[in-house]
Amino acid sequence: MNDAQIDEFVHFHARRLIDEGDNWQRRFVFSILKAVKRPGWRPTPKQARVMQGMMADLSGEVVEDE
Repeated sequence: MNDAQIDEFVHFHARRLIDEGDNWQRRFVFSILKAVKRPGWRPTPKQARVMQGMMADLSGEVVEDE
């Protein structure tokens, strides 16, 4: 997951997930928003897959595993 994708998640998708997501999604988004403030933070591969899946769900895209 590159910096642009992280920024897209934080700035465009996080608010919608907080407003419309289930409890697990809200907790996940809040944890990412907290973590992204740390210098040099990068999502783990599992976090990145979850973030990409959430973004795809919101945009209606299909994401295939690499």
